[in-house]
Amino acid sequence: MADPSHLDVLRQDVDAWNEWRERIPSMYPDLSGADLTNADLSDADLSGANLSGAILEGANLSGAEHLTQEELEEAFGDEHTQLPAGLKLPAHWGVKTDEQTEGE
Repeated sequence: MADPSHLDVLRQDVDAWNEWRERIPSMYPDLSGADLTNADLSDADLSGANLSGAILEGANLSGAEHLTQEELEEAFGDEHTQLPAGLKLPAHWGVKTDEQTEGE
């Protein structure tokens, strides 16, 4: 389960989150299992964050820093989840991309 203190900072706003991350760069935030539905995480520093089981449906992750495909694969999202450039919606999210649709 997510660390409640980590969620408290994240829910303040992205600026507070990034300032907190700068003060404690060696920390690995635990957001596992957190319901982040429709959260605005654009430009958030998510380096090393545990997103295992996190619900990212409708979340805005565009511009999120240091988010990896591997971390996304551990979370749940939908077609409304906005991702940073270079990352793809995981197949288990059940959303068909344009590339997948063309192959049918």
